[in-house]
Amino acid sequence: EVIECVKQFYLMASRIYEVYITIPPDGGYSWVIAAISFFGYAIADGIGSSFYLYRKRISQDLGISTPMSAAIGSTYSSLCLFTGPIVSSLCNLYGFRWILITGGILTSSGMGLAYFCKNFPTMLLLFGIITGIGGGCALIPITAPVGYWFDKKRPIALGGSSAGSGIGMLVVPYTTHKIMDMYGWKSAFIYHSALFSLYIVLGIFLISLPPMLLKPEDTTQSRLIPQVGEAHRKKIKAHNKYHKAASEIFPSSVLQISATDPMFYASMSRSFREKGNTERYRILSRPTLRQNSATSSFHIVNKICICCKKQEFGHRPMYKTDIFYQGSVFRLKEVKTLQAEKAIDYAMSVSKLPTKKDIHEEEMLCVCCPEALRRTWNTMIDFSIMKECCFVLFLLSNSFFTMGSSLPVLYINSKARSIRDLPRNAVEWLVPSIGIGTFFGRLLAGILLQVFPELHAYHICLGVNLAVVLLTFGIIYFDNIYYYFLYTSFFGMCFGVFTSIRSLILVDYLGLEKLTTATGVSFAFGGLALLLGPPFADFLKHLFDSNKPIFYFAGGLMSVSMVFLSLLPLVKERARKEVENI
Repeated sequence: EVIECVKQFYLMASRIYEVYITIPPDGGYSWVIAAISFFGYAIADGIGSSFYLYRKRISQDLGISTPMSAAIGSTYSSLCLFTGPIVSSLCNLYGFRWILITGGILTSSGMGLAYFCKNFPTMLLLFGIITGIGGGCALIPITAPVGYWFDKKRPIALGGSSAGSGIGMLVVPYTTHKIMDMYGWKSAFIYHSALFSLYIVLGIFLISLPPMLLKPEDTTQSRLIPQVGEAHRKKIKAHNKYHKAASEIFPSSVLQISATDPMFYASMSRSFREKGNTERYRILSRPTLRQNSATSSFHIVNKICICCKKQEFGHRPMYKTDIFYQGSVFRLKEVKTLQAEKAIDYAMSVSKLPTKKDIHEEEMLCVCCPEALRRTWNTMIDFSIMKECCFVLFLLSNSFFTMGSSLPVLYINSKARSIRDLPRNAVEWLVPSIGIGTFFGRLLAGILLQVFPELHAYHICLGVNLAVVLLTFGIIYFDNIYYYFLYTSFFGMCFGVFTSIRSLILVDYLGLEKLTTATGVSFAFGGLALLLGPPFADFLKHLFDSNKPIFYFAGGLMSVSMVFLSLLPLVKERARKEVENI
């Protein structure tokens, strides 16, 4: 028995391990991905911010109350977030391209068919539910790929791509208003349907980032023998012990890659090339991964059956724990603790390895609910994170801010019409001015995070939250069109900055390993906030026959958000002291 144990140990120690890993290029086709994201943001937020134009027309044409018409738009907006976790799971299984194309088909069809609606149920089904689900299918493929293709230049790439939201809010509401004046209000549905169909075009160019197979040379010196000490030093806490990150199994002290290897050099980002590194590794990057492990019949079915059209092995974007991270990687403790000459260790430290079941299902013909889907779903909807007091405070703050910040876009025009001696056509530029502010806010946030990686995200978020609260309460008392434009511009800028850097707060207070879970749960509560906010605001307007209660309500919600946000450092410090006293 002793001899057999020694033999088994020798076989395990002498085994050659392989790992698939994706290294963001930080250039080249990455900028095409950023451009796709830019136009996707412009379409999504441009159309979403145009609902105020025909909310009242829907109420009159269908013979329903204004809160009911507001419920149609809020259903659309909320489903875009509600579906985030399941869409992320589908993206992990099928890839961003096919999910974005599916989203384009659903949104274009739902919005186009809404043109023919004659009653509330069909309008809610087509515009609210089908278009909302399609918008959710498009949301993740629009936002996540940029973080998958960029590392070193991630802040500026994300800032530039998300700035498309501001351009969309500038262009789409204005053009929608002109089209409605010329062809009737329902023509807006046809126009928006045409814009949504562009998702299909964008999806065609949304390719997957080619992974590379890292394989050590078959020598005694290069065999990968897991070392417990190194694995512990670089361990990233995954959501459970069975779903380990690559760095836990392949420590950097034994995984060494040559920057002079021609195959690797061609695929590798400049940010990861280190001068003078002469250590050798055989790297296979371009061929179709694990093609020989699957049966020929699977590859035939894979081409014709969408149920079997899974990602090639190695393309699992949601297995990266930093997929939703919007800041600089140099801000992360995972990078600070790594040796400078082995920057590839970061890519491994944030990558989760496939499970045994995941690999086995890759070779099967058709699986109803694969591991790649279930694992992502379980990670994003893991409500055990609610035990973290810091996350609960952030979640409440984010939900109240989401609900409050959604109202000025919908009701600022209606509020402005109460101004005496209002300049002609001035009102129609209020929402576009929010778009201008959002454009500069998100671009500014990206530049600041790129230039100053150690930026204090918490204090910035608290400051812009306070500014938005003061500006919102101020608009109740200042009936001046110039103040309205000042308000909309600064509101858009503050909103753009806040939404661009709030993921950094999650990482600072919870850690990178919990970011995916925190984002998934935030999607669910954010969707609930968007579902309840506008109908209740419309109810207040109908009850008091005034727009002022809406802005009291919006300002109050964002004030509560600021209070919860301000408690974060106190709760974290208290938790730290409790741990020290144990």
